[in-house]
Amino acid sequence: MQSETARITTNALEKPSVSVSIPTFNAEGTVIRCLDSLVGQSYKPMEIFVVDDGSTDSTSSKVSEYSVVHPEVKLLGTPHMGASHARNEGLSRSKGDVVLFADSDAYYDTEYLARATAALSGDHGIGAVCVTGGIWIVQNTVVSRCIEIEYAIKQRLISQGKLGPYFAYVYTREALSRVGGYDESLFQGEDKDVFFRVKEAGFRAALVPGLNWFHLYPQNWTSLVKRSYRGGRTRILYVVKRRRLNEYARSTGLFWVALVLAVIGFFQPIFWAILAVGFVAGYVYRLVRGFHLGSGAGSPRDLFALPLVSFVRYFATALGYVRGTLVYLARKILGKAITWSDL
Repeated sequence: MQSETARITTNALEKPSVSVSIPTFNAEGTVIRCLDSLVGQSYKPMEIFVVDDGSTDSTSSKVSEYSVVHPEVKLLGTPHMGASHARNEGLSRSKGDVVLFADSDAYYDTEYLARATAALSGDHGIGAVCVTGGIWIVQNTVVSRCIEIEYAIKQRLISQGKLGPYFAYVYTREALSRVGGYDESLFQGEDKDVFFRVKEAGFRAALVPGLNWFHLYPQNWTSLVKRSYRGGRTRILYVVKRRRLNEYARSTGLFWVALVLAVIGFFQPIFWAILAVGFVAGYVYRLVRGFHLGSGAGSPRDLFALPLVSFVRYFATALGYVRGTLVYLARKILGKAITWSDL
């Protein structure tokens, strides 16, 4: 016969209470849409903590007004210390058996929490749930459409069994307690870091495929370059912590090859031709792959543009990595502390 404690724990996973922690910074244009989608869940969260990470716009006032009508929404304020700190603030106040770390620039399908909690299935070995989604399109551009195709490709790879759980924003409290929440020294890669630490602690990750949420990813070339550059610049701390040398090599290798060929080309023009041939070969490879995996997910015109979007994002990210590396090494040599805000 099960002990009372065992019965309570099992029931908590079969029908767990859910808390939501939302870090937000200057999200006045999206946070209410996010909250509407969470308040409207078919599986109701017991509490929703919006942690304002030092916003300078009207985010706090909008959330405060919203909480009057929806008392389950609670506003917390912190100095601008990054999303990891804000997530942990919400986590420390929460009481749910399961915690969703939502994004204030995303909205969620009404069945998101129902599907996420169902994936736990009362299994104590599962500590994380990877609930996949797509892009929230507010500008119908070639960039937003190509990112939409990329998400469609990921769904096809999942359906073919070629891609398993690769991130999570839904965790059991037990798993989070075991690993201590988010690493507040990280600004980029902090989600991957906690995901890997939960798995290293012996927990498995469940997978919920499909378009269950929609995130406001870059909508045009300018936002794509800025976001990619910033991501590479601040991700260096994650790479160093996790010793992800392979990831670093993949993210910067082509950049360095192209740079070396371009420099040599000033003295031996044949290397300009080699560089051009390399870009054409890379474009053709990505084009063939895109048409193979993304057929039917977008127009032929967008499939032709997909490799260009990938190249622009890659080189902007690589430049960010280079900047981050130089700052990291300089501060290391000078014996100075290194935080994400220094990068």
